[in-house]
This record gives sequence, structure tokens and C-alpha cells, in this order.
Amino acid sequence: MALSIKDRIYQETATEGTGKLTLTNVKEGYQGFVALPNGSTTYYCITNNKDWEVGQGQYIMDGTDTLTRELISSSTGALIDLKGVSSVFCTYPAEKAVLLNFDGNIQLPN
Repeated sequence: MALSIKDRIYQETATEGTGKLTLTNVKEGYQGFVALPNGSTTYYCITNNKDWEVGQGQYIMDGTDTLTRELISSSTGALIDLKGVSSVFCTYPAEKAVLLNFDGNIQLPN
């Protein structure tokens, strides 16, 4: 499925470990991952205490909101080992950004 990114998507997860996430509470003032097309791929960020992870994953709604995890970068150099409640939101990774630099030239990632 195609890449899908939406604004202001923010949920919690109580998933522990490094596996696929089960998404729960939508943060007040935000929308849930359900705003994405079912089966779509998106970029995400997870924060868990001081640890963070940015990656890409596939959002699946089959009675349970789930998001797979594929690492792009993290504070630990690997998928973070989640403990307790974590925050999950859509983001756009710096490594994937196409920028217009100060000279007015388009800068592509390596």
C-alpha cells in the first residue's frame, strides 16, 4: 500500500517489547491512526521515557488498531524495548526530507 501521512495523529500504546504495537487512547485534541487508510504505510515516532524511535510501519485496523515497526533511527540504535505506556505519533523523518536550502536549491537525502 502507498505511503500515507496525516497531521496531528497521536495515540498511546501499552505494548511491551519490540514487536508490533497495539494502539489505544487517542490524545485529546488529536486524531487516531484510524484517519489513515487501512493497510497503509506511514512514518511514526515512539517515545518511552527518555528513549525514542522513528520508523515506518503498516497501520492495520482489523478489530484492533495495530502498527508494525521498522527502524529508521532511535536513541538506542535499535528498536526500543517498550515498557509501560508509550506515545506514538505520525512524523516525517529527517532522513527522508527533501529540503529547499538557504541558496534556493533542492537538497535531497543521501
